[in-house]
Amino acid sequence: MGRHGQQTAALIKQLAKSTIGDQDELYAVQIRLCVEMIRTLISHIKTYEAEIHKIIDAHCPSILSVPGISYVTGAIIVVTYPQQCYRAESEFLQH
Repeated sequence: MGRHGQQTAALIKQLAKSTIGDQDELYAVQIRLCVEMIRTLISHIKTYEAEIHKIIDAHCPSILSVPGISYVTGAIIVVTYPQQCYRAESEFLQH
């Protein structure tokens, strides 16, 4: 019979049946929310990357000619070194 008896075992079994489903549903909701947040963040990233492409193409496209420099890296370089420090884009690329 066990140490706690038949009634305790039946109670534990009933509690397990009634609470497991609640936990599963809670986890399912949490997972759906996380997936939704990830999709939203991916959408924002795509939007920001498109804006970065537009800005670099309009203001400093030759920075992409440097080996290993992508749009994102190029944007970081451009904002790190203020444009007023350089008279021309060619001078900027010499540094």
